[in-house]
Amino acid sequence: MATNRINRAEALNAAGIDTSRFVIDLPNGMNAGSSITIDFNNLNDPVVNAATGDSVDVSDVAESGYIKNNKLHRRWVMAQMFKMLNSGDYSKYLKKNYSYMYQFSMLEDELNVLKHMEARDPESFRARQTFFTKGVVFSLFSDYLDKTSSLCAQLKARGGNHIWVSGIGRVPSNKVKTRVLNPIKNMLRRVTVCNSYRELHNLVYNFNHQPHVKLIRKTSKCSDWVAAFKGSGAYYTLQNMILFHDVFIIDDNGNKLYGDDGMAFVDSKLDIYTGEGWRYLAMLKKVIADNNFHFGA
Repeated sequence: MATNRINRAEALNAAGIDTSRFVIDLPNGMNAGSSITIDFNNLNDPVVNAATGDSVDVSDVAESGYIKNNKLHRRWVMAQMFKMLNSGDYSKYLKKNYSYMYQFSMLEDELNVLKHMEARDPESFRARQTFFTKGVVFSLFSDYLDKTSSLCAQLKARGGNHIWVSGIGRVPSNKVKTRVLNPIKNMLRRVTVCNSYRELHNLVYNFNHQPHVKLIRKTSKCSDWVAAFKGSGAYYTLQNMILFHDVFIIDDNGNKLYGDDGMAFVDSKLDIYTGEGWRYLAMLKKVIADNNFHFGA
């Protein structure tokens, strides 16, 4: 894989593209000695062609840094999911190992991927956008506002002319609304008028990179974010198990489905399970049990 990555990087560099800021993965299935060539499309733009028939438009990569590769299936997500399930209590593991503020950093990364998929990779976008929707972003900021308001009320109840808010600093008690709470309310209003994942990503990115209240680690997470996190993790774990580990899934009529047929059944639930990620987690647990699938101690 390292040699293949170097080969593709060299091909892009030969086309005049600086690859130092890109991480490039070749399609699965390329063997040592496979050739890579640069052709030109009908717009006279250079295109990198691999032996598998997949291609990457160099000008597109240069503009966005995003490389479409439908043969990658987020296998690290499966490893993460198995680790959490193996802990014995998924919810407790999530609470213990991921802080409240992790929701925002994770969301920024997810929205960054989705903004590129929305514009350039509709096939992958359809499944992935099911989980972290505009509604989830709104719910997270709404939850954050409620818990920040509660925190500020507790701090003000102690008395004094000022309160200390983690992430913001010393705030006059009579300025809490304008300096702490109103900016979050403004974020909520801005979410409602976002019309694309690019706009949502920009909003969350700006929030994460500006001073904001840091709630303590053990603060309970937003339920809608948790549902999306569970659903996304379970979906991509199912995808890997069904396509690469020869497991079956039983459909609504009691039929055992393998491979592409199995994934077609999983995908048929995308619209039905929107906002109810726990249902994909339940599906995953059933597939594990039905197949007596072992994923380590």
